[in-house]
Amino acid sequence: MDIREKIKLHFDDDFYMEETRCDYKISAKTKRIWAVELDLLNELIRVCQKHDIKMCVSCGTLLGAIRHKGMIPWDDDLDVSLIRSEYEKLCAVAPKEFKHPYFFQNVYTDPQYLFGYSRLRNSLTTGLILDNNSINYNNGIYIDVFVMDGYVDDLSLLKKQQRRMDCLRALGNIYKNNFNPKYPVKAAVKKMLAPILKYTLFKFLTFDKIVDMYIKNQQRYNHFTDRVGIIDGPLYGVRKNWCMKEDLEKIIYVPFENIEVPVPANYDDMLRHAYGNYMEFPPVEKRGVWHEGVIEFDPDIPYKEYIRQSNSDNHHYVGSKAKTAIVK
Repeated sequence: MDIREKIKLHFDDDFYMEETRCDYKISAKTKRIWAVELDLLNELIRVCQKHDIKMCVSCGTLLGAIRHKGMIPWDDDLDVSLIRSEYEKLCAVAPKEFKHPYFFQNVYTDPQYLFGYSRLRNSLTTGLILDNNSINYNNGIYIDVFVMDGYVDDLSLLKKQQRRMDCLRALGNIYKNNFNPKYPVKAAVKKMLAPILKYTLFKFLTFDKIVDMYIKNQQRYNHFTDRVGIIDGPLYGVRKNWCMKEDLEKIIYVPFENIEVPVPANYDDMLRHAYGNYMEFPPVEKRGVWHEGVIEFDPDIPYKEYIRQSNSDNHHYVGSKAKTAIVK
């Protein structure tokens, strides 16, 4: 199936051609990945506008919107953020608004996805996260839909909050028999604990309760601060990508490739504390692929077919590399 048949958004033929931007070569395959991600973003914006839900692009996508008026040439993903109340409105309407091939993935729609934020995916493509190559887990190309909760600028409290989430995520994965092959020792320990927990703790603690505790922990400081951040994320990202709640109240639209995207009107302050002199490009040697060794992209093949082919070839993806540390 041609990529144009998998998405609603129209792109001129020139968009799909290899090109060089900012001294960085962008392959034709990357352009097709971008097309899928931009279509997902456009669909999300449509739904949010329809239901009067305030959202904005965030993290590297916000940087791309302001510095490049589109994708950062050496980036391969898109991020959006909403405060908790807006996020819950989106989750409520998502099941009826996003129809195949779109799939709004979170812990309620995909129990193997134990995170406190969501992803919007295209099920006719492959964005295979190497930690989970189950055919029952939606591994279409995606954009991240982050929820912003109360962020306390106290490292010890933040670390404690994240440790609670790590423990609850581990319990949830043991409950659902999700064992990450990327960490064989941890997987082995969890497999040993599973039968013990099944007849002890899990008699009183259901999966739904674990999820409820996890999400409540994310919101632990919502009533104590007007500073918000992406709490369910790596520590360095949480401490970098934060803003004041009021920053997400006033939204403006700016060009982004062939669409317009919502950004906070106060984007300058947000980008400066996240990236410093954000209009300056990083050195050429520090530009690279953000998800190298973590995600296998194939915009041309549905993820279920991709996984079947990889299994038949005895090619087991276990995500042996960590994320490549790049400067955006």
